[in-house]
Amino acid sequence: MNMATEGCDLREGSDLPEAPEVLPGWVPDVIRQFMEHKSLANAASFKVFVRADHVEQFCNTIGDFNPIHLHTDAARERGFPERVVPAMLLAAFLVRSEEYQRLVQCGLRVLNLGASSTPVRPALVNTNVLVSVWLEDVGCTLDERLALTVGYRVASESGAKAFLFGRQKLSIQPK
Repeated sequence: MNMATEGCDLREGSDLPEAPEVLPGWVPDVIRQFMEHKSLANAASFKVFVRADHVEQFCNTIGDFNPIHLHTDAARERGFPERVVPAMLLAAFLVRSEEYQRLVQCGLRVLNLGASSTPVRPALVNTNVLVSVWLEDVGCTLDERLALTVGYRVASESGAKAFLFGRQKLSIQPK
């Protein structure tokens, strides 16, 4: 088990229908390689410094006005030394991963079919976080688009303390 998945068993069982034997020509090489080797891709990791303005913009965009995200005093009243980063913002960093961007840059339409995440502990504003992303499964949707299950983990910069882990199901198709 690698550092990205330590402490969480996200790879158990898949509810995706099997991928077709012959993949369409538009499918990127990274997915073909995953399917040929029938093994899970290694996690790719990158760091993000979560600034106060990230949190403010995110909260204003989604309408989350929980005071522990927006006001240091409110966070301190609840025992936190600094404002708390919304878990949904941590999960949103997935789209910054090279792998996700590679799918988009390949000229593919990437649709979110659903996500699940489990917050473990709060991350604080003005903190470096380590985002790890890996490909868990490839299959097909009912309308024969390619479907991916991507696992992710957001942790402290050293990777030792997990803040959030989860998986996201994506549908990809040519634009």
